[in-house]
Amino acid sequence: MNKRWTRWLCAALAASFLIGCLGCGGKTKGETAEQQLLDAYSKKAAALGYDLDIRETDVPDEDSPEEKVTTCFLKKSVDGYDGILSLDVTRTAAGIKTLSLTMIPTKDYWDFDLFRSLAGALMQVCDSSFQQGDSQTTALTNSVAKANNRGEPLERNGKQFQYSLFSSSVYFEVEYPKENYALNARTLAREQGHPLKYLSLSKSAFLRKAREAYGSLGYSIQKSDFETADPGPGLNPNLAETPTVYQLVHEFGNVGGYLLVYSHNQRIYQVAYQVPRYMDSFLSFETGSSVLFSICDPTLDGDPIRPDSDADLLFQQLEADDYVENNGLRYKTPVYHGCITVEAYE
Repeated sequence: MNKRWTRWLCAALAASFLIGCLGCGGKTKGETAEQQLLDAYSKKAAALGYDLDIRETDVPDEDSPEEKVTTCFLKKSVDGYDGILSLDVTRTAAGIKTLSLTMIPTKDYWDFDLFRSLAGALMQVCDSSFQQGDSQTTALTNSVAKANNRGEPLERNGKQFQYSLFSSSVYFEVEYPKENYALNARTLAREQGHPLKYLSLSKSAFLRKAREAYGSLGYSIQKSDFETADPGPGLNPNLAETPTVYQLVHEFGNVGGYLLVYSHNQRIYQVAYQVPRYMDSFLSFETGSSVLFSICDPTLDGDPIRPDSDADLLFQQLEADDYVENNGLRYKTPVYHGCITVEAYE
C-alpha cells in the first residue's frame, strides 16, 4: 500500500503533466492488453461521468523492476480532478498482473456507491463472462463482498477479485492468473537488468554434496513434489519455472525442510532452503541454512554447524540485511521467515 500511495502522491504533484499514450513503436503482448483494457474502461468510466487521465506509464516497481506500473486518475468530466480515485495497472513483459482501483476520500466526500459502480465496470472489462450493462455493476461487486466476507476472493476464469478496506482508503483489486504474467528465468533476469548467471556446481554435484552434508546430520534427501513444498514465500512470484523439490527426511521420519533447485538441465541458477511455518523440525533453520551455504561455496571456513563459522556468520548477517553478497554468490532472505535463497551474481 505504501508504494501505491507514493506513486499516487508523486503523480498528483505532477498533475499538469499528461501522457496521452502508453508508448510508441512496437508493443509487447502486455502493452497491447493494457491499452485495450484502458480504452474499454475509459468508456465505462465516461458513462459514470468520469474521465480516465493517464499520468504515469511503465514505471518500474522499486522492488521488482520487471513489473511496470501505469497510474491513471479518474476525474469528474465536469468539475475535473478532485484527488479521490485512481487506477494502477501492473504488468510484466508477458502481460497484466494486477489492477488496483483506489478511493482516498476527503472528509466531505465518500461515495462508496460510485466506487462499487466503477469496480463493477472494471470486472466487466476484465472478464466478458460477467453480466454486462451499467445496471449489473453493483450486483457484481456485491458478489465480491460476499466472497470476501467468507474470507476468500471471488474467482472467475483464474482471476481473483477482492476488496481491501483501510481507515483512510479502500481498494478494489484484480489479480490475474500467473500464466498471464510469469516470465522464464532468462527473461526475468533481463527485465531486472542483468544476464542470468549460474552456480559453479552442476545439479548432480550439488545433490552429491548435499547428501553428504545433510547425511552427516542424519538426514536423507528424497525427491518430493512442488505442491507439497508450497515454495511461495521468498521466491519470485513472477518466475514461470518451477523447481525440482527435495525434502530432508531424518532417520526417525521427521522432515527438516525442503531444498528447491532451479536449473536448466544440469546448470543451477537458484537454490533455496525452506522450512514452512507449520513444520516442526529437529533441524534448526540456522543449521539447515548454514549447511546449504557451505555446499554452494566450498571456500567458507569452519564446520557450518559451529557458531562463528563463515557460514554461520553469513546467516547472522542475513538476520539484519535483506541480502548478502559474497564470493560471487547472493544470499537472500524474504520478509517471510523460513526461506533462504542462494543465486549467482555478476
